Amino acid sequence: MAINKLEYCALYLGFVNFVEYKEIEKQGWLSDLSISYIGSSQHHETLSISSEYVEQKEYVFLWSFNPWEQAIGTLGMMGWELVSIQHELTIHGYSNSGAIAFFKRIKVEERDANEPFIKFPQLPERIYPYDDTTPHYRL
Repeated sequence: MAINKLEYCALYLGFVNFVEYKEIEKQGWLSDLSISYIGSSQHHETLSISSEYVEQKEYVFLWSFNPWEQAIGTLGMMGWELVSIQHELTIHGYSNSGAIAFFKRIKVEERDANEPFIKFPQLPERIYPYDDTTPHYRL
């Protein structure tokens, strides 16, 4: 009897929130998200970041979709089976302080663990929300 070898991946969520910057009429998802693949080789990739500092100014990246949900759905379409999700804190279905999702799939010898690559349908909008703006979180 043949034994199927498995490969694994872990999707790490730092946080995800939907925000509105009312003063500049912008809204979208902020998210810190990365993935680690465990197979014949190891890979770790950052899928989304919420902000970056450039010349002492914080720029934020607003996604038009929830990157956490998009990544889970994309992994499922790529043949990964969800094994478990662990949330630290969940409010109205969304994690605010981190989560990790574990996946598995049958190993194909010609395929690396991180193939095919996760690609989101579009890039986030990079904005500088000025000093007088306040994010309004919707939970």
